[in-house]
Amino acid sequence: MSSVLKLSSLLRFTSINGNYCRHLATATGHWAKTRRTLWPKDNALQHFDNFYAKVYGTSWKSIRLGLLSTNKYCAVVNVFADYEDIEIQMRQLGAIDLRQYYERHHKRYQRLKRRMDILAEKKAKRIAQIAHETGVDVSQIDPNSVEVSDVSDRDLGSGFSSMTEAEDVLEMLSQKEDTDDRFINAAKVDVDLNDFVPIDELKYKEEIINETPYYEFYQKEVDIPVEHVEEPKLNIPEILKIYTYPRGDMSNFPAPKRQTKLGVFDYYLMDGASVLPVLALDIQANDKVADYCAAPGGKALLMALTLRPSQLVCNDKSLSRNSRLKNVFSAYIPDVDSVQKTLDFTVEDAKTMIRPDAYDKILIDAICTNDRLSVIENDNNWFKPSRLSERVRLPEEQLQLLYAGLMSVRKGGAVVYSTCSLSPIQNDGVVHMALKRIWEETNHVFVVSDLKEAFRPLRGLYKMYNHFNYGIQVLPYMPSNCGPLYVSKLKRIQ
Repeated sequence: MSSVLKLSSLLRFTSINGNYCRHLATATGHWAKTRRTLWPKDNALQHFDNFYAKVYGTSWKSIRLGLLSTNKYCAVVNVFADYEDIEIQMRQLGAIDLRQYYERHHKRYQRLKRRMDILAEKKAKRIAQIAHETGVDVSQIDPNSVEVSDVSDRDLGSGFSSMTEAEDVLEMLSQKEDTDDRFINAAKVDVDLNDFVPIDELKYKEEIINETPYYEFYQKEVDIPVEHVEEPKLNIPEILKIYTYPRGDMSNFPAPKRQTKLGVFDYYLMDGASVLPVLALDIQANDKVADYCAAPGGKALLMALTLRPSQLVCNDKSLSRNSRLKNVFSAYIPDVDSVQKTLDFTVEDAKTMIRPDAYDKILIDAICTNDRLSVIENDNNWFKPSRLSERVRLPEEQLQLLYAGLMSVRKGGAVVYSTCSLSPIQNDGVVHMALKRIWEETNHVFVVSDLKEAFRPLRGLYKMYNHFNYGIQVLPYMPSNCGPLYVSKLKRIQ
């Protein structure tokens, strides 16, 4: 008994590098210790804390909380199901139609912009009048001291519904960007990514490979002569019925059900932000479309449900993932010749799918670190020590995917590049380096579609981050916890 008490008195906890380790004295005087296991998801969170906290500044805490919380879904109604009954069910759940929401807020924003333009014009005329009457230059008159009458409804025109959430309108109208001055816009600011991410902070004790090539991938000092063209509005197909819950409502949708008539499921659930790359692609009737990295299938299914492509190539290099992709389509698309003949499932390495002038629209939903999954799942995690070298090479693989897409789109067509990562290297960095290669090796000319105004009416549903040079980032954010998702649109003009 005394020996047991003696051993018990030697049992204690001490703090070593923030981890509590348990030490137990043995009879020989040696100590056995058991360290808390550091799982891949812990490695991922440590990596993000070191990197993203310095990229996103004070916003990182909010983003981090969103990543670690349940994400928000949307429901894409199957046009081959009894969608009228499904729409009734969605409204009873309190869900909102994304297209109707968008059109309503876009109309309101255009009306308010018109009001501001009319007020500015009135004020300019009044200032000119005062200057003429007093004999002074207009520059000597303080605009804030000049009052003009408000704009009447007749001046603004009709056709406007006021049924909008006040908080959503404020988000839509906001010109303030939710970031601090340290944000990396590597295309505009002279910042070395290695200054933000010391290698010794990122190397875990199990790892022996230097991550420097990952951070040196983005050659921001190389200037690319590319034009930015504003895209003023999303054209959401009327046939698409996408439902989501309002801002602040984190309710779950019931599980989809298979309908008896055609044997297809009634709706497809996907992350709320995942519909944006497809909407940005703006598929038109008879477009030849390709999804180079189509599995698991949500975005490709959304393209098919527009009923617009004359050909839809759904590719994935993995035979098993391609099989799952086909299963998704068989669960939602009926065996109808007019639809099935437009679908083409392929199993190829998309990096080699260079088919000049083959497609009108191409989606490159690239393989990425999948940041949300990386902090909650250990299986096949990108931050396993055994996958470090693979992760370091990831931007180069993404570059090859995007390059193949850019080389395969027709003149007048568009390529949308998207990831579910917050990394500026995997996002703007990859787009920058792909455009650099196109510029150096081909006579193709692309313009960057500026999606800021097109996405503005959706700011009440998504936390938009507009500081990348080539695309838009949707941030995880508790009132609307979608993403992360980055989307960049490149149009070929020559």
